[in-house]
Amino acid sequence: MLQPKEDAAEQFSKERITPLIKATPVLRRLVGTRKTRNSDETIRYKSFPGGFLAIEGAGSPDNVARRPIKRVFCDEIDKYVPTREGDAVGLAEERMGTFVGAQSIRACSPTIEGESAIHDSYLEGDQRQASVECPHCGHRQFLDFFKHIEWDKEHDAEGHVVGHHHKTAAVHCESCGCAWNEAQRRAALQTARWHQTKPFRCCDTYQDPMAAYEEAWRAPQEVRPADPVGVAWEWWQGPRWAVYRARCSKCGKWPVDNEHASFTAGKEFSPWHRDAPPKMARKWLLWKDDPDQRVKFDNTQRGKPHRRAGGKVLLAELLSARAETWPGEVPDGVGIITVGGDTQDDRVELEFVGWGRGEESWSLLYVVIEGDTSTDALWDRVDQQLLRTFRRADGREFNVSAACIDSGGHRTNEVYRFAQARLGRKVWAIKGASERSGTRQPIWPTVKSSNRERAKFKPVSIGVNAAKDTIRARLEKTDEPGPGYMH
Repeated sequence: MLQPKEDAAEQFSKERITPLIKATPVLRRLVGTRKTRNSDETIRYKSFPGGFLAIEGAGSPDNVARRPIKRVFCDEIDKYVPTREGDAVGLAEERMGTFVGAQSIRACSPTIEGESAIHDSYLEGDQRQASVECPHCGHRQFLDFFKHIEWDKEHDAEGHVVGHHHKTAAVHCESCGCAWNEAQRRAALQTARWHQTKPFRCCDTYQDPMAAYEEAWRAPQEVRPADPVGVAWEWWQGPRWAVYRARCSKCGKWPVDNEHASFTAGKEFSPWHRDAPPKMARKWLLWKDDPDQRVKFDNTQRGKPHRRAGGKVLLAELLSARAETWPGEVPDGVGIITVGGDTQDDRVELEFVGWGRGEESWSLLYVVIEGDTSTDALWDRVDQQLLRTFRRADGREFNVSAACIDSGGHRTNEVYRFAQARLGRKVWAIKGASERSGTRQPIWPTVKSSNRERAKFKPVSIGVNAAKDTIRARLEKTDEPGPGYMH
């Protein structure tokens, strides 16, 4: 089993696997030994007759590639960082070649459309979606928050919505219109069936199973098929799998193979009370006006990747293709150099940026200073970087004109002390402004903290939402360099 990092692997083992073993008598007898210190049982390694469970961090290629694997479970794959030897999922699957019947299982909430590894994997598979039967009329439907969950609303004299009663939210059948109470919704989950929805080409015709189903059941009553599901799918049950397989409307064959099964489902299909429609409706009403929270709603509640509204899709490949080289450390056009710093428990990361007319910018250098950020020795090394000199091709020297270091996280006081002692050099501690519901504060405030008294020292608040908007807009500038262009 792969987790994004080693500490996440240990946490998963302690909080999920160990309690599972202790609470299950048959597992307690099989897994590990009763001795607390034994090579057969560690936090991340559990042995049992005929096999073992190894829980590893995806960031270490050696942990992934050193043993043959019959089944690999990759959890939270959108959080995996590529290693020097390639992606962890691919490395693990390469170790499955010696086994017959090997299985690879990947799981994660999707993130941003076009940037999500789990969504890419879903698209590569047969794209299964679940349907359930209405407890009132028996109509089979694919539950979706925006199509099926409704609640009572208050309207003014002109018909505008002025209030919401999220506690009345419930699933409403798209055919008969009846509302399902919570008991009926949970009972409907027992009728769930999976359908292959991946479009395909067969008999020289492009076919979309979901579109064919929608067209069939929405047809007028006099021409509607008795079973709209049968227009697009055929129930197929083998010794190990059962699924509605996509069927060609012309030849009746199954063009979509059954080898890579990919699934997606939202909280509408959750059996837990905390995920009931009223809870989903409340979250939607709280988050709908905040762009960042909208991402979370799509990912965690609907089980779908978030599609950015407007603007061009920023592809990593296109950005990397814009990489430049220039003579000297500083290109022509740079007038001043600033530094942005981020602080973690075990490192400080610094980016040196050159600025020209109209805020045209060049990313000059990226430095990672590893070490314990609670020690003075680490911050002395940070200061040495801020004091470094850069040279243009003609020999002109440049020094850092100003620096900002994020004071969020576990090292707030250390960042305060470092910045406070260097205010004369325009080294500032910063923090993101608390912005809700999509508000936009200025990126850089007009009034900055400059007092040196520790009791009065305050970091500079940065308008995070406005900064994200500005950076994204500038990254989209792909034509001729000029004001706002980011090199």
